[in-house]
Amino acid sequence: MSGLHSSAISNSKKLDFVRDQLAGVASRQPVLLFTYAHDLVKAGASFANDIEKYNVIEQALIAALECGQDHHAERLHRQLVHQFGHKSLRVRKLQGLMLESKGKYDEAIALYKSLLSTSPIEAFVPKRLSAVHKAKGQIIEAIHALEQLPVFREKTPPAAAADDEDDRPAAPSVYAYLELYPADLSAVRELLTLHWACGKVPRALHYANEAVLLDPCNSAAYTRVGEMAYAAGKLDDSATAFAQSLRLTSGGAKNLRALYGIWMVALECLRHAKGGGGGKSAGSTTDVSVSAGNGVENNVPRCRQVCALAVSKLKLAYQSSSATARFLELMVQKYHFTAAAGGSERVAAAATGHL
Repeated sequence: MSGLHSSAISNSKKLDFVRDQLAGVASRQPVLLFTYAHDLVKAGASFANDIEKYNVIEQALIAALECGQDHHAERLHRQLVHQFGHKSLRVRKLQGLMLESKGKYDEAIALYKSLLSTSPIEAFVPKRLSAVHKAKGQIIEAIHALEQLPVFREKTPPAAAADDEDDRPAAPSVYAYLELYPADLSAVRELLTLHWACGKVPRALHYANEAVLLDPCNSAAYTRVGEMAYAAGKLDDSATAFAQSLRLTSGGAKNLRALYGIWMVALECLRHAKGGGGGKSAGSTTDVSVSAGNGVENNVPRCRQVCALAVSKLKLAYQSSSATARFLELMVQKYHFTAAAGGSERVAAAATGHL
């Protein structure tokens, strides 16, 4: 569907498209969603009920903000205010999004904190607080909003008779967002990104592993674990994660990040196998004997095979792009030199030369 000639599309088809967007059946297309929803509301189309009508208006407002159409968003917001009133939680949340869109971050933070006091278990509010702080470049505060900011206080009933100190009621339990919603995958992924941006690799690795627990069939989640483990110097964990990512994509013909990652891990293992060092911090797990347990020398042939396989698949994937293929050749030459410097008998170049 094209938004350029929306007048040529019937209202029934527009409504079907909007319903698919609201249900998450189709990938989100904010331009078309806004265009068709706006047309339906303006034409007074027949919705299933008022609930659907105002859901469409709400999503049209959000799509308008995504498209930079703030003036249209304000008009739609006025319709919702007329229906639900200024004090409605739904209306105030949308008002916060509009403030964010205009760059009025301090006003948005004040509004969200106000909502937090009246609706403590509303998942939307702490996540938007974190997003606003991130937009302001306040990464530590963005992490705090999800990990530590008190969101909900559990009230305890007063003791019937407190004759002694031991009978006093316990202090109310205080919960942060992630304690209330530990299975929120989007929050876990966001914390992974935020900790990585701060250079807190161990915490980023922790959340990468949490993401795998919540979405164990997602190859990208394992790739992220591999990258974080590599950054932390845990080469055995990194190789395992990259390998699992490749298994989930049937060998990884198009899983280029995992192929590149496992290539880097194999090269690093080869450098350490020959005592060449290479750049992982002291105390990190960099001995390739950890993976097999049979001594470093038994792992060197395996690492060579991994290098050869990864490079061959990468070259095959990039063969249609001459520029990218050339870049890959330069990368092979670079790591050929590095591996040779570590005493690995020019593993990367030898591997590619025998394809």
